[in-house]
Amino acid sequence: MQGEAADIHIPTVPDATLARWCARNLPVYDQIILEPSWVHVSLDAQGRNRRQTLRATQTARGMVYSPIT
Repeated sequence: MQGEAADIHIPTVPDATLARWCARNLPVYDQIILEPSWVHVSLDAQGRNRRQTLRATQTARGMVYSPIT
């Protein structure tokens, strides 16, 4: 399995705004994850892109990922 990803943070743009923009404007992606300090965008190079948009939340048990609607 080979994938490609980028972690993006633009100081003048809120991360939630950036995540929404990516979800609305990227024609193909596997996951967009709104992390606590950046936005993670990934692409499955094999073409099995799930178009998941998730929020990562740190809890006492570790990171929890939930869908963003």
